Amino acid sequence: MSKAHFDFHCWMKKKSTIKNVLSSTKKGFSLVESLLAVFIFSMVAVMTASTFSGLLKNYIVAKKIQRNSESAQFVMNLMAKTIRSSVLPASPVSYLNVNNIAMFDNSSAQCVIYKFDAGVLKMVSAGAADGATDISKCDAVTTPVLADSNLVPLTNAGEIDNISFSGVPSSGAVVGRIVIMAKVGGSDASEIQTAVSLRK
Repeated sequence: MSKAHFDFHCWMKKKSTIKNVLSSTKKGFSLVESLLAVFIFSMVAVMTASTFSGLLKNYIVAKKIQRNSESAQFVMNLMAKTIRSSVLPASPVSYLNVNNIAMFDNSSAQCVIYKFDAGVLKMVSAGAADGATDISKCDAVTTPVLADSNLVPLTNAGEIDNISFSGVPSSGAVVGRIVIMAKVGGSDASEIQTAVSLRK
């Protein structure tokens, strides 16, 4: 065998031996590498879960505020419709952020009282059969059916934070106007407002 052929053969044998040594020692991950991979995976999972949890919480709060806003808008539209066709008592001459309002609804010939009490909007009405024939009889003394004990809830507790009425009743040539303001959303409260012009 020639020297060149022998050198090549030795070189191939060394290369094969090195390859066998490397391949026999590198068959998998070491314990440190495995622990590091598990740690990194855990950190990513925790961050992803906390982000998802925060987004889910914000979504739930936004849906609740939306539901409560829709409920407030519904009852405000109901009140506005009633107020629009009603006569309010001449006294008081103005309302400023009061939580209840009494009126005689000409379209249904009934006395109607709206009252916001203990986080719930309530309503009671009485017609001619109950003795309520005009605005002068729209109180609980003259018409006992209008007592607070007969108030019917229009909203659930906690849906609306506050409802208040402000404005002036019609007087002579002056057309009255009532502003209804509702607050919904708790600490993230938003205000919904509508103004209603009264008939003369």
